[in-house]
Amino acid sequence: LMPNRGNGITLLANEHGDIGNNILNTAVVTVPITATQTFVAGLMPSFGGYEVQQSNQMLTLTHNLLYDFSDPGSYVGVGWNYTPDGSQWAFKFMVGNEQYRTYGSVTQTGTNALGDPITTSNKIPTLTARADYTWSSALDIGGSFNIGRQTLSSAIDATTGQAVYGAGGQATSSGGYFFFGEVDASYTAADIQYNAEVDYGQQQRAAYNGGNAQWYGFSLLAHRKFNAPVVGRMGVTARYDLLADSKNGGGGGGVALNGNGMDPYNGFGIGADCLANSQANGGLGFECKGAVRQDVALDLLFYPTQQITVKVEYRHDWASQKVFLRN
Repeated sequence: LMPNRGNGITLLANEHGDIGNNILNTAVVTVPITATQTFVAGLMPSFGGYEVQQSNQMLTLTHNLLYDFSDPGSYVGVGWNYTPDGSQWAFKFMVGNEQYRTYGSVTQTGTNALGDPITTSNKIPTLTARADYTWSSALDIGGSFNIGRQTLSSAIDATTGQAVYGAGGQATSSGGYFFFGEVDASYTAADIQYNAEVDYGQQQRAAYNGGNAQWYGFSLLAHRKFNAPVVGRMGVTARYDLLADSKNGGGGGGVALNGNGMDPYNGFGIGADCLANSQANGGLGFECKGAVRQDVALDLLFYPTQQITVKVEYRHDWASQKVFLRN
């Protein structure tokens, strides 16, 4: 039981489409089959990326852009973990529901007796797998992939009474294929830690203009602990992230755009000036490109006791388009 943290986790919607405010964070049944093989089932975080979810294990105050907006969130499903005896390899496999949404898409058939939209579920599961190679006691290199079908956001058009799909209402169906892959590395030796990750993803019909969404990015992190006069044990962390989500107006993955093709709080989607120019000429901004997002985070960590960690972070975010609430 733990409150959800990070945009990548709070987008786990339940069967009614409600998001967040759920302290049931992880629920896993683990059954050892042999000394090297384990069966697992339940609500599990995805295999993507180097960053952990729990704040007390993070070396920064905030999550990186890939964790929040690129890497898959959580799954409900069944899996198989395998570590060959005496090998430096470790493998994980899982078949589960969609990365974020367990609820269905609105159909063309209207509403039920209670006035709620009739929905159909996505019955195609997602396959996800991960492999890790322990190069040495300090270096781990790994990667993961996801492939399946994802449900798009949907609503009933008040004018026509018909269902529309996608952020811009331009998608031709209620979903499409989803593919995501990443490689990451972690180096930990004494008081030093380095992390790196590269992501690539595609989602069919998930972009703002109804086309295919495509995103890619990377994250780099460096951390060092040391002893300082007066304050004692402390650490410093520097991180840089880039996430490009420009194709067809942006969208897909963990990027949730509004009806104007924007996420003004997280800085994704089309720019305000491009939308204004498009509307002035009778358009809806479907010709605009989405934003390329970057951030840099600098952290100081203090360890006054073994049970307490105090973090102070300076973070600066910017984008290639005018997409923030304050441009």
